[in-house]
Amino acid sequence: MHDARILEAAGIPTGVVCTSEFAEAARDQARALGLGEYDVIRVDHPMATLPPEEVEQRARQARVDILRLLTRS
Repeated sequence: MHDARILEAAGIPTGVVCTSEFAEAARDQARALGLGEYDVIRVDHPMATLPPEEVEQRARQARVDILRLLTRS
């Protein structure tokens, strides 16, 4: 969230992607950093133990949300 705040302040469209286990913590941190109701993209938890092809599948599923977030005005 700290990186997102810095990048957004510099005018660089930024998105935060995290697993469902950490999404609410990311939103809490966003509020604490003054980012308000920051849009966090959630993917299913866990990720670290998945084989690469399943990680790729989850990334493909999140692609639409990521593009929407990075191209918002």
